[in-house]
Amino acid sequence: VKLLEHAKSIYTINIYSDFEQSFIKGDACDCNIVSFNSLIMQFVVGHPKDDFIKHMICFNKDDMTIKCTCKQFTETRILCAHALRVYHVNNVHSIPTKYIVRRWSKNPICTRIVGDHQNYEVVIESSVCVGYK
Repeated sequence: VKLLEHAKSIYTINIYSDFEQSFIKGDACDCNIVSFNSLIMQFVVGHPKDDFIKHMICFNKDDMTIKCTCKQFTETRILCAHALRVYHVNNVHSIPTKYIVRRWSKNPICTRIVGDHQNYEVVIESSVCVGYK
């Protein structure tokens, strides 16, 4: 699955594992379209037997934005199973940049202040920013 391959290439192993579990959970969900216009699609997503509450997802095909009523991305900064299901159904092969949080990526970008606090240097560390000189 290309979406999982992309996630594996950008996320740390722990976050990728969480992402993969969400993807698997979402794959078991029903995804029914409620409304559709040229750009915005609305879906109801939920597990047919396990979920008492189904979630509404709005998906904008133009800019790839997605909003879910569970609000997991707002809380954890990781896409929910419902959003991943909608992306998968709509053949989205990579995570849109706006949903890639540097904190969870393999190469977070840190800023180091050099000298007179006017010059900034971008530093790429393999994990948390450490080793300032």
